[in-house]
Amino acid sequence: MRGVTTLEEMVEDLRLETRRSSDPAIGQDEEPALKRLLYRTQFFLYWDFDWPFMKVRRDITMQANERYYDVPSDMDFERIARVRTNGQTDWQKVERGITIDDYNIYDSDNGDTATPVQKWDMIDAGQGDQIEFWPMPDNNTEILRFEGFKKLGNLVSNSDVCTLDDTLIVTLAAAHLLTGQDDKLAQTMLTQGNKLYLRMRGGATRREGGYFIMGSKLPLPDIHNNPTVLAVKNPS
Repeated sequence: MRGVTTLEEMVEDLRLETRRSSDPAIGQDEEPALKRLLYRTQFFLYWDFDWPFMKVRRDITMQANERYYDVPSDMDFERIARVRTNGQTDWQKVERGITIDDYNIYDSDNGDTATPVQKWDMIDAGQGDQIEFWPMPDNNTEILRFEGFKKLGNLVSNSDVCTLDDTLIVTLAAAHLLTGQDDKLAQTMLTQGNKLYLRMRGGATRREGGYFIMGSKLPLPDIHNNPTVLAVKNPS
């Protein structure tokens, strides 16, 4: 179950699924590798699909003459989907990408301000990753609304809990781990994992350039070198 199962519990489940001893005292040397495998599996699953329960909407209130703003703390700045402003009453789209030509119109370096904000971009101006808005606001009332996705939670320490479904993560990790050791069981785990993945996605909807048919007899993929995670292409 997502948000509940700890990494320690997932390691134990992975050991059981791959017919290892569940005794923590046995196989301690491989524990870091198992944790890393679970982390990587969740990481690729997170990036492969826009999980609806991860969607967030966060507002930033403009401050007059302020050029840079912190990214909302729980939002993944690499997965910001859209930004809108209410600077002209109705919500209007704010484009991403500030160019030198823009500064020729409103020069933020010289303190030029205006309403509404028209563009935004990510920048490290000396304080880490921040958001720059152009033109700089001339008021304290305009709101910028960000829509995107939450950050992926940590899955490193024993007490960390999974962000995505633990059964899905463990099943796909087990398929990867069993490849070359027990290919028949690995294929079974992979097929089960992919069916569960599709069910969680709400149906087998093909994404451009993606994969959508599971359980074929084609060679098993390395899901950790394939950000798409899913099993195999539809065989002709």
